[in-house]
Amino acid sequence: MNERVEGWTFGIGRLFGVPIRLSWVLVLLLPILVIRLPGFTMGLAFFGFYALWVAVHTFGHALAARLTGGYVRELSFGVCGEGSGIEGGPTIVSRLAVAMGGYVVHSLAVVAFLPTVLHEGVWQDGLNPFTFPIEAGSSVGFTEVCLINFHVNWLLLLLNLIPARPLDAAKLLSVRLPEVKTVPARRNHFGFAISIGLAIASLACGQLWALAISGYLALFNRPRVERSDDSETFDETFLGYDFSAGYTSLEQERAGEPTAQPNFMERWLRDRRTRRERRRRERDALDEQEIDRLLSKVHESGLRGLTESERRRLRRASARYRQQGDR
Repeated sequence: MNERVEGWTFGIGRLFGVPIRLSWVLVLLLPILVIRLPGFTMGLAFFGFYALWVAVHTFGHALAARLTGGYVRELSFGVCGEGSGIEGGPTIVSRLAVAMGGYVVHSLAVVAFLPTVLHEGVWQDGLNPFTFPIEAGSSVGFTEVCLINFHVNWLLLLLNLIPARPLDAAKLLSVRLPEVKTVPARRNHFGFAISIGLAIASLACGQLWALAISGYLALFNRPRVERSDDSETFDETFLGYDFSAGYTSLEQERAGEPTAQPNFMERWLRDRRTRRERRRRERDALDEQEIDRLLSKVHESGLRGLTESERRRLRRASARYRQQGDR
């Protein structure tokens, strides 16, 4: 991640021990959205729902990581719900699930609010990210809230289809095309070119908010300028690894790597086996108490002192113990 862009966040607390950070750029979007939308109240409502769905988007990534054996180091609420600090597990299914967590959230929300858009007959404005489906002077009622939520989710869904870091489409490309992830220069140049194209389109359409997002993407994907020296340098490392500290340095590096965590199905099966074993031990303990009681009764009054039901229980217990002994 670009360090200068990563520094544009501030901590707001913890959730279940996981640090939560908020992007300054998301906060700076507030005046832009208020200027863009008809009325201060409408702009404030739009920003509130926008921030809410950015958080839900991030939680979608985190939930996918938890269910598939991934890692959640922090919850970072960025401009488009990038979900930095959330990584997939060792399998490609886990990495794809984490990358698509935001898509699933917004797709479900779009489907949920689509009937209101169709009922109000504003589907053309609703599907156009550069227009707002609510007329100026409208109050913020139930219908307007549904339209705002549809527009926000549709907008975030379209934005995350842009294949530029840190958006979700870039994560999907890095999963399907690992060479894109391993060549930072190629990845940054591609994302920077897309952000410049978005900036040109934003200027042509007169959309200040889109220009701000394109500037954010340009900073994130800015190509790094490497310093070059005319003097020859000798790389004292072997194959790019420093063995000056001995092989222990390699072990320390591996020790810092996160270990694979069991996914949801593996945890469920493990817990199910644990519960089954606990119930079996409890049942065996009760059976032993019952057998001790029956044997004590036989000792006192003989087999004739047992009822038919108690004799059957005693025979079943004897057969079960014989089977365990044969194993």
